[in-house]
Amino acid sequence: MVKYALFGLLALSLLQSPVAAKRAARHTTGWLVPGNDPPESQASKTHGDYYTIGRIVPAKLFRLEQDAAVLHKGITVIAIPRATLMVPLEDDSHSACTLRTLAGSAFACLSDTDGDGAYDTFFGTQVFNEIFFGSIGDDGGFSPLVQRVNLLAVDPKVETPKIDIAVKPKSIVKSKLIYTVCVFISWESRYYDRPICSVNNQQSPLNSDGIVTIYGQNLIFPDPGNSPKKFNVEHGKVDFNFQPDWRFP
Repeated sequence: MVKYALFGLLALSLLQSPVAAKRAARHTTGWLVPGNDPPESQASKTHGDYYTIGRIVPAKLFRLEQDAAVLHKGITVIAIPRATLMVPLEDDSHSACTLRTLAGSAFACLSDTDGDGAYDTFFGTQVFNEIFFGSIGDDGGFSPLVQRVNLLAVDPKVETPKIDIAVKPKSIVKSKLIYTVCVFISWESRYYDRPICSVNNQQSPLNSDGIVTIYGQNLIFPDPGNSPKKFNVEHGKVDFNFQPDWRFP
């Protein structure tokens, strides 16, 4: 008999199993601010006091083609449902983790341990965000899959749920824009009630034309001295690598 697992309970049980954590280092995955988005437009507040300047997508994205099942206490349970979106790990080309959390900080991952292209092992890792920017490591709960599964590459720009990147300008000091930046998801989270934000203020240089570039997007301030919160956004024409330090808890 196959049962669909309430992943949170399964993950906690597996992560607390006698199998010791096999990794202490962080996992990472690539993200981009896509180019060729709509042309210049006036920025408007879309998330409280934050202005959306673009969106982010994984550099690579996969869709799970079959249910990933494991044996748990003698019962076959679905650890990761078919069609779940997953992102590959930069530090381990044979592993991938779910794009979105399935149960709080416990993210579900799959590994191709023999490098034959099919994924044969389940494990969990700790991520204290709604989406997988990277994990703190502490992997655990390694379990062989009942049956090998495959991941299908899909277009991240088409298949990724909407995730906005937004800034809150604070001031312009010595030709530098001081601001905070957050990432906002487009779905309701069951686990986190706040966006993923920079802990400290960020700063970027403002050129003589009143333009500051943030993550490949040009913010154009027509009157930077008097109104740093009024600006236009000129979107980048090419993809921009999104790897800020503040992604991690």
